Amino acid sequence: MISIIVPVYNAQKYIKRCVESIVNQSYQKWELILIDDGSKDESSLICDELKQTDSRIHVVHTVNQGASAARNRGLDEAAGDYITFVDADDWVEPNHLEVLVNQIDSDVDLCINSFIADLYYGSRPYQYKEVKTQDNIESINAFFTILLQHSQFLWNKLFKSNIIKDNHIRFNTSISLGEDNIFILEYLNYIRGLSASSVCTYHYD
Repeated sequence: MISIIVPVYNAQKYIKRCVESIVNQSYQKWELILIDDGSKDESSLICDELKQTDSRIHVVHTVNQGASAARNRGLDEAAGDYITFVDADDWVEPNHLEVLVNQIDSDVDLCINSFIADLYYGSRPYQYKEVKTQDNIESINAFFTILLQHSQFLWNKLFKSNIIKDNHIRFNTSISLGEDNIFILEYLNYIRGLSASSVCTYHYD
């Protein structure tokens, strides 16, 4: 099962679109964890309403502490073998989870999908070169090659839950910029293989 963690803060315009895109996935073995980070708009109410539509949707309401704390709370709640993150103002194609999970195997510990940036002047695809590695050094080299192609983000990746939990990997709550990159770099220390797909499945809005 994949645990999908979505931090929500004042996202009333977007959260329904985000959740509906997850519910419509071709790969259906998932749980969705919405962490309402003390929203001041109608996000909290919308999250609770969405929870009533699908038993796989879970909602946690917290005081506002920022995205890092919200993601850490999501990690605490997650019951899946795999972890992925989606931002509340983004959405995913119906094959997003399927493309991610089809890359995973016993030697691949990090999967990456290509993405589309939906910008004010139009949509632009960011496609990675297809790659699959099988050892740590090769994977780190491949990751930094990808990093040079496009900036790295948290939300187009699939992580193994046991690696995160066994090595106590968390988001640094003392910083608000680059905390996702620190999380990924720490995770890289413990992986064997990495897989990247050229299929664009994530919409960065």
